[in-house]
Amino acid sequence: MPAPSAPRGAARAPDASLRRRSPESGSRGAGSTVAANELLRVPCDLDLAQAGDRDEAERLYVEQATAMRDALVGADMVLELWREPLAEMAGVDVEVDHTVELSVRLPVPRLVPTALVAPDRQLVVTPVCEPRTLAEGKPPLGIACAQQDVTRIYALADDPERCFEDFLELAAIHAQELAERLEHQEASVERFLEISGDDEV
Repeated sequence: MPAPSAPRGAARAPDASLRRRSPESGSRGAGSTVAANELLRVPCDLDLAQAGDRDEAERLYVEQATAMRDALVGADMVLELWREPLAEMAGVDVEVDHTVELSVRLPVPRLVPTALVAPDRQLVVTPVCEPRTLAEGKPPLGIACAQQDVTRIYALADDPERCFEDFLELAAIHAQELAERLEHQEASVERFLEISGDDEV
């Protein structure tokens, strides 16, 4: 895959690998308005401040744009590899969600507006990255599994089946701990109501 070329003159059309990651690719024509809530802010900025002249700036641009493109391609490939194992192990249909807002909160930013979603299990799997400038190279990537208030991030190279088994175990432990806390709180409320009733008598 050729490296991106630095911009000269008129802006170039985005690479096909980037175009297909846009929500509802191809559904908008030239000049269409895109609302702010339809845009995903990826915290991997270009950093050309160290360039001494235009040639150096163009070289840095190519290096950083290539790092970003490689990150997007890698995340896309890994997400595709996760799709079938996730559907098999979850035992439910898995959908591809291109919306910017997800039903769960993640501890780190998303890399692309694409996620695997199992609505019946309220499960979301999506690529994430650490905030940094592209001058530092390819951003650190991971793949997040999230279900309500439980989230764990795995390395992109991890085996999907192992990761999902680990996440299910984590979610089960969390559910058990939550049930125990609720039971404890309920018992406390009952005792409080008992002593409150005695005071009234």
